[in-house]
Amino acid sequence: MTPDNISFELSLGEMASGARVNRVRAPNGPRNSGGRAAQFTVMFLEDTRLAIGLTVESPSFSPEEISASLIGVFEVHFLQDLQEMAEHKSQHYVPRSYLARFCAETADPQQEPYVWVFSREKGRVFRRSPKKTATRSYYYSFTSDEGQLDHEIEEHLGVVESKAASIIDRLVAGGSPEVLTPDDRANLSYFIAYMGHRVPSFRSHWEEQLGKIGEMMGKTAASNKDYFHRFITEHMEKGDIESDIDVEELREFILSDKYELRGHPFQSLRLMVELTKTVAEIVFSFQWRLLRNATSFPLFTSDAPLSLVTTEKLLPPFNLGVGWRSPFMEALLPLSPTTALMISQHHPEGQESATPRQVLEANLRTQAYAQNEVYSSSPNIGAHLQLPRDWQWWVPLSSEVDPELED
Repeated sequence: MTPDNISFELSLGEMASGARVNRVRAPNGPRNSGGRAAQFTVMFLEDTRLAIGLTVESPSFSPEEISASLIGVFEVHFLQDLQEMAEHKSQHYVPRSYLARFCAETADPQQEPYVWVFSREKGRVFRRSPKKTATRSYYYSFTSDEGQLDHEIEEHLGVVESKAASIIDRLVAGGSPEVLTPDDRANLSYFIAYMGHRVPSFRSHWEEQLGKIGEMMGKTAASNKDYFHRFITEHMEKGDIESDIDVEELREFILSDKYELRGHPFQSLRLMVELTKTVAEIVFSFQWRLLRNATSFPLFTSDAPLSLVTTEKLLPPFNLGVGWRSPFMEALLPLSPTTALMISQHHPEGQESATPRQVLEANLRTQAYAQNEVYSSSPNIGAHLQLPRDWQWWVPLSSEVDPELED
């Protein structure tokens, strides 16, 4: 008998506010004489509605009865999962509390706070609320061994952000790094390290690099025909690889350029967490200096807020990239339109008033490091977006440089 396809929309408000769904099964769903009838798929519509497609064989129920029964199934069996998904779907790779410090000033108290956004991709400036800025769905969630979405990393990042928020507020309000307690410094060091590792530019880079390593290893193995056939055959016998694969066809495919490998997102998540532990210790040990901006032009931030440059023109191979242990490295993290934190080993701790040149230099570094978007409290972002042809990016940002502090 031909199955009946039934579809309907279910307002989550009928069940619980702010619900979501991960995976749906209905072991106690509506039945008929032929067995289970509740085989259905779920699709999100906007923020508060679900579209449900249901296939029912030989139904002894009307569509209305099935719909009513399914609502009951959702309420009883899936409410907890739905609520959990609601809390974790939209995840900020630049913290919302951090972005809030860069919101534009407005005279209307009813106006939703917003930042001005310059998008390289779109080639224009527009405004957007921090809630909807720098987010991706389930960006830090991963599937556990039990097949469930695990939000442990997202929750961990929330704790890091919470601990850092009040410390940043004190620094923006006029506090000096010199008076931070060891606990304050440790908590902010973790936040700073994560600001360099949690963003898509970092994760995408390492997923691409891991993919290239995989391709290189695969081609190396496939270049030795006897070894490759023996290796694949052994794993077929163990059941690790499907036995109906044409080994030679697979070998030729691996040697071709008809594919591209990319590291699994979980690999970049693991690297993000592990590397942050090491970098946080380095950040903690370096010199911290605040740049105070009292000029008429605000400091920017971006979708990759933490920038690192070396303040010496290095010879190859040291000029191929900048790391925390690069000679004369200088890191910059804008904290607000009026405050930026400089981290290095060649300037003393403390704070200094920024000149217009320093503000321009800081903004040039920020936009050069951005993957796609630059954020500002002012719509006049364009004035600081053009990289000068003669830009000397290696010039130290701080006016107080003591080379003897460098290891």
